[in-house]
Amino acid sequence: MATLARPGRQVTTFTETGPVALLLADLEATRGWVWQVLGNLADDDEQATRLRETLRVFLATGGRYAATAERLTLHKNTVQYRIRKAEEAVGHPIEGHRSDVEMALRICHELGAPVLRPTPTRPRRMFYLAALPVCAPTARHGRSTSATAAKGSNQLRR
Repeated sequence: MATLARPGRQVTTFTETGPVALLLADLEATRGWVWQVLGNLADDDEQATRLRETLRVFLATGGRYAATAERLTLHKNTVQYRIRKAEEAVGHPIEGHRSDVEMALRICHELGAPVLRPTPTRPRRMFYLAALPVCAPTARHGRSTSATAAKGSNQLRR
């Protein structure tokens, strides 16, 4: 789970990630459930990301617009607009499915792209539970170091 966690976070306790960790036994099923619960809010794009974060904070503050606005440093009307848009993206009122929506938002917040729906501007990226990919683009030529490694391994086979 550590390799799937969002970058920049130093310490995460089990109480914060316990339910999410339990769902990781079957990442494909978790992804499908998140997509079903969140509808278009599960899209991997900037607008859906803003709406998810606003809705997550809104639910965490007990559904208080002013508290959400203060926490996110937004105007209260902006929060109200985003919550309306989030409900439209989900396809139904949040209150009828609050616990599922909260859990799905928590999973998205903790894991990000591995459980989000790819969009044309953000195709699916590969994620590994055990290790991160070793290859990275080089700054000089923009080529992947894996191309160099593959070339070298072909030479070894000869």
